[in-house]
Amino acid sequence: MTHESVRAAVQRQYAGDWDPITKVLLSEISKMLALRSQGRPYLVPSSTQHLAGGQLDVYIGQTRIAVSILNCLKNNDAKAAPGGRS
Repeated sequence: MTHESVRAAVQRQYAGDWDPITKVLLSEISKMLALRSQGRPYLVPSSTQHLAGGQLDVYIGQTRIAVSILNCLKNNDAKAAPGGRS
């Protein structure tokens, strides 16, 4: 994935609104943390893969990074838009 492919996907799937995808990922992080605290595995969406322990910790970290990147792209796009903040 590239920044441009993510921007295109957000444009195509969410009409350029970054909030829905960010909310989904934040919700998934909450689910992962709850399952981890209960010692239960997490089923990766659109997959048959279950993660637990160290693998789940890595996936939580990767998902947090994805949210950070989405927020950065959203902020950059807002700055670049006509009338955006500078």
